[in-house]
Amino acid sequence: MGILDTTAGSAYAAYGIYKLRNAYSGPGVRVKRTSDNAETDINFSGIELDWAAANTFGATLKVVTWYDQSGNARHITSSSGNEPLLDTTEKSIRFGQSGSTYFDLPNLSSLSAGEGFFYRKIDNDPSSTGGGGIWKIGSDSASSNHIPFSDGVAYDSFGSTVRKDTAVNPSSPMTAYHVFSAYSVTNDWADYMNGTLIYSTATNTVGFAASPLIGASYNFSSHYMVGHGRAFILFSAKVAGGDRTILGNTSNYAPPPPNITTTSLPGGTTGVAYSQTLGVTGGTGSITWSKPTGSLPTGLSLNSSTGEISGTPTVAGTYNFTVRATDTVSAFDDQSLTIIVSDPPPVPTTEWSLRDPIPRSSLLAWHCSDSIKLNDGDAVSELPDISGNNRTLVVASNKPTFETNIINGLPAIYFNGSRNPLKFTGNLTAKHIFVVAAYEDAAFPSGEPGYAGLLSSGTTLQDPLVGNPSSTKFFDFDWETFGAYGYRRRDVSFPENDQQAAFNNALSIFEVSFTPGWGMDGITLGQQRNIASRLWKGFWCETLMYGRVLDYFERFDVYCYLAMKYRIWRQVSSGLDVWPFQPNWTYPFPADKTVLASRAISGAFKAREKGTAKDRFGLSFQTRSPEETNAAKEFWNSKYPANTFIYRDDAYSPARDTEVRIISPFNRQPNGYRDIDYSIEFEEV
Repeated sequence: MGILDTTAGSAYAAYGIYKLRNAYSGPGVRVKRTSDNAETDINFSGIELDWAAANTFGATLKVVTWYDQSGNARHITSSSGNEPLLDTTEKSIRFGQSGSTYFDLPNLSSLSAGEGFFYRKIDNDPSSTGGGGIWKIGSDSASSNHIPFSDGVAYDSFGSTVRKDTAVNPSSPMTAYHVFSAYSVTNDWADYMNGTLIYSTATNTVGFAASPLIGASYNFSSHYMVGHGRAFILFSAKVAGGDRTILGNTSNYAPPPPNITTTSLPGGTTGVAYSQTLGVTGGTGSITWSKPTGSLPTGLSLNSSTGEISGTPTVAGTYNFTVRATDTVSAFDDQSLTIIVSDPPPVPTTEWSLRDPIPRSSLLAWHCSDSIKLNDGDAVSELPDISGNNRTLVVASNKPTFETNIINGLPAIYFNGSRNPLKFTGNLTAKHIFVVAAYEDAAFPSGEPGYAGLLSSGTTLQDPLVGNPSSTKFFDFDWETFGAYGYRRRDVSFPENDQQAAFNNALSIFEVSFTPGWGMDGITLGQQRNIASRLWKGFWCETLMYGRVLDYFERFDVYCYLAMKYRIWRQVSSGLDVWPFQPNWTYPFPADKTVLASRAISGAFKAREKGTAKDRFGLSFQTRSPEETNAAKEFWNSKYPANTFIYRDDAYSPARDTEVRIISPFNRQPNGYRDIDYSIEFEEV
């Protein structure tokens, strides 16, 4: 699109080394080769002159005709000996290279108003005496026009009967490309530099020249332009202010050469897919990318059309190279870049992950507060993914805090209801999730804050755990209408319309499963997606995310792990805790019986039994870890001797629950270097 396609007014005449109107299909200039005076038209290639064709035609070319692109066929010519040069290096028309050079314009004396724009630069600012002549457009034949004169001031009679001695020095240097413009209407005259007013007056009589010039003033033998021109546009009226802003901006005439905006690239990791697209501004037409020097990391390649560097690096090292962006007129820009490829770091671990206590198959992400080491109250910037899948959660500002010794000597991350969430950006489909957390208040608040996001997607509506305002429940998204869905709190199942959460910072285990899976475009911890007001308030300790639904015994393993770590026990719907671990075997005790004498109906006395004690049984746990043993002992401490709980016997299908109490000491003894055997005796209630 040319600059005149973006303006409202129609040009009286328009000349440029760029296409000024997209519909224009003619040549840009006609040139004469100095070596033999042969002439040819130079057409456009894209939006610019075909500079390659010009260079092919000859080394030194004079411009004999500058074609009018307005559609009015007002072409301008230069007489023999006064022709400007076509400068293929500067990409301009060169004026005053060896004395006065200029173009003759058609007779303008019939115009009653007008405005002109000259896109140009001069060699010296201010010019030597008389050297700043720019044009002869007005009818003040007694004066010469100097823009600027030797004193740096603009003197001009554009379209006027009297020259305007502005006594104003344009603020921008004219040795850089700029647009000088002026308009003349009855009782109104002004000139501008790059759209900024230089001088204006309400005293003006319109008068346009019968023999106008571009590149020289009235006394063209001594007052001529020494510099470069790229476009001249003339209107037969004063243009609107918006058009003046467009026409006064040099960047609107043609895009600048390509400029690569990417100055650095992130490092890569061997075996991990890499993708970065280089940025570029400016340029004419499409951009072609290349790599003239250096080497990309092994496994990466540069897309010549898109500028994307992509692939999977395979060899660690530092790779230095240069990229080049080239446009359709062969203008280019180079940029030196470096990519450092490293071998992947060891998977982040905790003392728990090293013991591998949970199912690993299809484990998508594993985040926990004890995977980082901070001081109490420190801001949390990131949480590593100890699953090994590199789904690290990060936050840049307004960070949640690290709080020590929150549960069983372990830390938690605290969200105060106004902190930003921790996020991972990337796609995953989660089907089974465990979260250890609690809300701080007694219920979710009303309104927007009540939709407190504990765990959600990035931007898509795929949110496993979000609060329900003015309630003690998580929000019912009606997932069960799309497939098998389950919600449990501490292994107690709740229907989706009654998903009870945990409050007053009493940490609990939330478990959700969804057979179709949540197709998430990220992980957001502490907020519902990107909705600013829906922030979590309370503690969070751990999240496990799986890409499949776990079976019963895999779920049991997860609950055993969480019991050992946090001392949070499974429960049943009545609120009783469930014994957390499975024994190697059970052994029953004989029932105590009371033997009484009774009189037989006939014959001798005979014995009879009266009453039976409750069933009793012992549990033996062999070769157990200290972590399990300590957790079992703490459970024993909380129940012995009178508090009842549930023993779940998984030897049956479905498992059989029995309400019991402890009737024995906690018996334990070492078994090898680290393992422990322990046993406990229960009595049915």
